[in-house]
Amino acid sequence: MTVAGVFLGRGSEAAAFNWLVVVTIILLVVSLRNSWDLLVSVGAATLEDHRDP
Repeated sequence: MTVAGVFLGRGSEAAAFNWLVVVTIILLVVSLRNSWDLLVSVGAATLEDHRDP
């Protein structure tokens, strides 16, 4: 984000937009991975609770 801000400050809107797209895609992939890890860990904990009477 900082790099995009520097490019925007220098007047290079195309480069700033490209950096913003890259950062957005990276954040989406990371959040997808974190969501998947949370789903798997909650599912495993739920299954363990049902097995122990």
